[in-house]
Order: sequence, then C-alpha cells, then structure tokens
Amino acid sequence: MLKIIAVLLLWECNVTAQQSHNIRVLAHFNHNTYHSSCWGYEAGGREYAIYGWYEGTSIVDITDENNIEEVVFLPGRLSGWREMKIYKNYLYIVSEADSSGMQVVDLSGLPNTVDPVNTYFFNGFRRAHTISQNGRYLYINGGNYREGGIVVLDAGADPERPLKLGEWQEDYVHDCRVVNDTIWACNPLTGKISVIDAVDKSSLRTITSWVNGLYPVPHNCALTEDHKYLFVCDENFNVPGKLKIWNITDKNDIIFASEWKVNGTSESVHNVEIFGNYAFLSYYGEGAIVLDIRDPVHPVEIASFKTTACWQVYFFPSGKIIASDIYDGFYVLNTLDPIRVNNINTVSERFSLSQNYPNPFNPVTKIKFAINGNPAAQTILSVYDILGREVSVLVNKQLPPGTYEADWNASAYPSGVYYYRLESGSYADTRKMVLIK
Repeated sequence: MLKIIAVLLLWECNVTAQQSHNIRVLAHFNHNTYHSSCWGYEAGGREYAIYGWYEGTSIVDITDENNIEEVVFLPGRLSGWREMKIYKNYLYIVSEADSSGMQVVDLSGLPNTVDPVNTYFFNGFRRAHTISQNGRYLYINGGNYREGGIVVLDAGADPERPLKLGEWQEDYVHDCRVVNDTIWACNPLTGKISVIDAVDKSSLRTITSWVNGLYPVPHNCALTEDHKYLFVCDENFNVPGKLKIWNITDKNDIIFASEWKVNGTSESVHNVEIFGNYAFLSYYGEGAIVLDIRDPVHPVEIASFKTTACWQVYFFPSGKIIASDIYDGFYVLNTLDPIRVNNINTVSERFSLSQNYPNPFNPVTKIKFAINGNPAAQTILSVYDILGREVSVLVNKQLPPGTYEADWNASAYPSGVYYYRLESGSYADTRKMVLIK
C-alpha cells in the first residue's frame, strides 16, 4: 500500500486579489512547475480532488472547506501532460511521458492510503494524450499507438487489468466524449469532429464527420444533458479559439447553432465540462468560466476566475469547483451564488449491464444488470442477431432500483454472434455474446 507522502506545497495567500466574478477561492496549491488536468472523486461521504503535475498526481481531500489538505501523492514519470478518469473506486492516469502506460490505482483505502495496483500496457502502447470513460469502458486517445486514434478497454470484469477490445484509427483523436454507445471524437489535425458507433466495441464504425466551423482545431467536447447540443472547444493559437455549439439532434444532419468566446480576448478555450444546466470552461489566459446554458444556443456567463493558462475545470455536487492551471497550479473554488445540480452522477454510473455467463454458451446463458434509477423506469432487455434484427425480448417492464438476472434460452436459434441491449430511462448499453452449438 502507498502511504501518505508529504509534498511541499506553496500556499498563495494573495490569490483573492486575482480578478474574479462571483467566485471565492477556498484553497490554492502550486508546485512551481508544470500542472495539467484535474478530476473529482467521491466516496464515504468525502470529496477528493485529483490533479496532475510534472512529477505525478496529487489527491486532495476537499470535504471540509476550512481544512483542505493533500492526503496522497502518486509519483509518475516526469510529464507536463497528465490526464485521469475514475471507474468505481479505481483511478486511471495517462501521460505523454514515454513508457508511462496507464497507471491503475485502487482508491478504496482513502483517506489514509491508496494502492497502485498496475501500470497497464498492451502491445505497441507506451503513452496516451487523454483518457475518457463511460461506464465500464475506458477510451485511450492520442499518444503513440498506431495513428493516435481511440482504443477501447473494458474494465468491468477486472478493473485492475482491463481487456483491450476495439480501436478506431481513421484520424488522430485528441479527446473524445462517449454517451449511449456513441463516441464524439475531436480530430484537431484535420479540424473535424467524428461521430463513431460503439455499440460493438470490438468493431467501431464511423457514422459521420464534419469540420468544426472556421479556424477549426477541435480539442475537447461535451453534450448537453438532453443530448441535443454538442459544445466543442477550438484550441487555436493563431486565431482566437471559440466554443462552437452544434445541434446534433439528427446525427445525419449536424447544424451549426452558435459560438461563444470571452469578449476582447485573443485566447483559446481549452476544455468544457457540462453538469446539468451549466458549462464549466477552462480558458487559456482567462481561467475558469461558468456558463448558464439553460438556453444552450445563447450561453450566459455567471462566474469567472482569471488564471494564466487554465487546463481543466470540474464541479462537485456540494457546489465546489476545482480548476487546474498549467503555471498557476491547482485551485479549489466555489461560487458566491450557489450552484446546484441534481443527479450529478452520470447515468452510466447508476446503471450497469454485465457480460453474459457463460460466453460462449449452448443453449442457455444468464444476463445480469443493475437499475439504480429513481423512480422506477421502463426497462427493456432485448436480443439481436448480427444483422441487427430483434430476435427476443427478455424484459419489458417498469423496474425499481435493484440487481436483476435474465436467462436466454437460444435452443431455437442457430450458432453465431448475437447482441443484447439494455434500455432503461436515458441509459442504454449493448454487449456481444456467442452461441456455439
């Protein structure tokens, strides 16, 4: 187990003098070196901020705003680029340092200890630029592997040693967002956004792509809660990079809706995260910015905190905001006018669809799934053949929160590949199974 390592941090007492609007600084850490991304984790009634910097990754307990402290430091290969995501109680960290792989860390021992259980590699993979997560699946973006596209990993069966599934290598991908088996990938080298069908994660398929408006260098994107609009950040250093807003109601007819930028700036917007009716921007030269997006086509700025080169902003259900800046370090913030977002946990974390067992099978297999929505949601579990034709409906009813199991008897069906799909409320997931007779 990794014991707590004390790291000398510089507390900047004068941060409250920085330019801000409707934001208060709760804490500030600066290692006087390069800092990178940040993310959040909640467990046991406590909130933890996780941020990367040149020498590794720090975990900070931010539960009590009057007693914010770093509790763990995880050394890593030296890198100014570090990104991280969470699945269950596991932290996954990637960087651009050569041969850094993907660090896998068990967080279940917090706040006292964590356990670095693995540094993950697969054949040809040494490093990555970013990592995305949706449910049990991890998506490795950029880096050295092949064209720097996307590689899908399944962490469901063994979170410490994920299983490599499929990949998409039609273009370099800097970052991607995954919602309901659809990948929205940012391709900065060609200026495009690619939409990828990930129903079968061993065989990703391009649905469509388009150029991200004028002067496109798409870096990161996020979907509104109703999945009708896509917010895309252009990291363009020659022409001010804007936030482009696209109507994505019809994937075959993507429509430009509007754009947004800080008035008078020549800086670029770097990343966007959407929680409920709010978009949280990290903006080079402008810092952390909060937009009210109840009207997604006409965002309204409601809060801001100016920093030098903001990398990432993340929001916690308590209303705390964390922001990392390449040069200025790491901040814990909150808005003077409280922001509240209901049901902030992603849908994919509140539902799950397990791999059938046995697989391959003959002729009966079991399928487990979990429903944690409230109130009870209409839930459908169906089986499809390889051509996408529905061959059986195993569940079609309203189900309260709980864990369920359904059997499929395929004695009347020929050998081959089949898919089973769970839909409950706004959640949907699909898995593959093999019938061998």
